[in-house]
Amino acid sequence: MDCGQPGVEDATPEEQQVDGYETGKADMTAALTVFRGELYATSYYRRGAFRYEGGRYWRNIGPDRRLLSFAVHKEGLYALVNGGEVLRYLGGSEWEDCGRPTGSTQTYGAATYAGDMYVGTWPEGNVQRYGGGKTWTNIFAAKKKKFT
Repeated sequence: MDCGQPGVEDATPEEQQVDGYETGKADMTAALTVFRGELYATSYYRRGAFRYEGGRYWRNIGPDRRLLSFAVHKEGLYALVNGGEVLRYLGGSEWEDCGRPTGSTQTYGAATYAGDMYVGTWPEGNVQRYGGGKTWTNIFAAKKKKFT
């Protein structure tokens, strides 16, 4: 069954050449996550999160940011942002800023362990624990210099 492409409705046409990561094209889905029985996706080259509405339709639910992946933690859906921030979905098209793990310019992955959410950061390669609000604690510092 073809479920469509997140963000295709107003995407940059495939035949149009655009350089960089924010091309506006909808040709690559970066992450899929189920939250409260609904399917969410990020589009690698588009801004925002997309919620599957059925058939071939995906609704853009914001934010106006390039999202790298999702995490589900304590009944919340979190988006990891190209830029380092972490956002929590509030419903509709509203998102709450949960701060930026120290030094992170890209936050790619997250996991919940023993009731806490942890994220991996770029370029330092640190693991940081979410403390609520906008608080992050570095619990593992990479021994190497910045990754390149």
